[in-house]
Amino acid sequence: MIDVGSRLSHFRISAKLGEGGMGVVWRAVDERLGREVAIKVLPEELARSPQRRMRFEREASAIAALNHPNIVTIYSLEEDAGLHFIAMELVSGKNLVDLIPGGGFPLPSFLNLASQIVDAIGAAHARGITHRDIKPGNIMLDNEGRVKVLDFGLAKLVETVSGDDLTEGMDDKTALGQVLGTLAYMSPEQAEGRAVDHRSDVFSLGVLLYEMATGRHPFKRDNNVSTLSAILTATPVPVVTINDSLPVELGAVITRCLARSPEDRYPSAAELRQDLATLHARMTGGPSVATMPAGAMNLLSRRFCWCSRCPWLPPGTSTAGPGSGGRGRMRCRRSSACWTPLQGPGISADGTPSSSDAKRNAGSRATPCSTDCASATRDP
Repeated sequence: MIDVGSRLSHFRISAKLGEGGMGVVWRAVDERLGREVAIKVLPEELARSPQRRMRFEREASAIAALNHPNIVTIYSLEEDAGLHFIAMELVSGKNLVDLIPGGGFPLPSFLNLASQIVDAIGAAHARGITHRDIKPGNIMLDNEGRVKVLDFGLAKLVETVSGDDLTEGMDDKTALGQVLGTLAYMSPEQAEGRAVDHRSDVFSLGVLLYEMATGRHPFKRDNNVSTLSAILTATPVPVVTINDSLPVELGAVITRCLARSPEDRYPSAAELRQDLATLHARMTGGPSVATMPAGAMNLLSRRFCWCSRCPWLPPGTSTAGPGSGGRGRMRCRRSSACWTPLQGPGISADGTPSSSDAKRNAGSRATPCSTDCASATRDP
């Protein structure tokens, strides 16, 4: 039995830090190198299961493959007296769970933290790794304010994801069982036990960003059944409705993350990080579109065609184009002849709002008017 003062190999246990479904975490001293570390020990009863042991070792392999300042560093994978454990970087600081204010972070703090979190997950995605358990409890801020993403214990290489892998056993953090992860932060496909990829992480990031921006959880209800139902069917209240001081651009970004269909989300965290960076640049010196209605927010991604007849674009956004009537417009980078109106949820083919629900469709994908619209840019 492990307790304070006991030893595992050359590590002396000094304090218990926490416990979860995939192991107990201890503070320890590496007596060979004279440094403090965190030790994550797989419980003996779980180590007897080849699947549990494999998943535990996956965490070490997944994180060790990453070299990123916002991801906790793995030092070694060890075994002593039949106990399997990971020695990793000890992060001194606070858990994000304890830091999110009741009304959400101020925007500058939000963008600083969100960019670090998303950048870390983007680095994992670039290596083909899906985290599958993104939540405030798996994010720490060290004493210098640097984000550290923890717990890749459910991480999975995208190439080997299967529905069966998601039903390997019962996780004590999901009382409904039969799926891995933390229910309130799961994507719809993860909650249903279907195959997941990077876009599942993007949904979980959307839940996290929503909570960081508003202090509220978009789907959490009084019980797990209601929470699951909300994830599968509910449309969250827009963040700008909860906090009208937030830019609608941010609302569009979060809305796209929380799209029920994976096809409507960002393909990975890298694209999400790009849009957050664009928003930050606009706040700190780029042209402001903070007053633009939510239906026009696909401008942020630069992947869709904005044209002369779209009534959402405010005057002065760019120079006038053919038939613009003084309204701003976007022009395709490769086609000067393309002036087809923006089309998508809430906007009709003639460029006018199709319903009073247009504003709630912030961040929905627009339909390019041609293949030349795949890369649109502001008309100079």
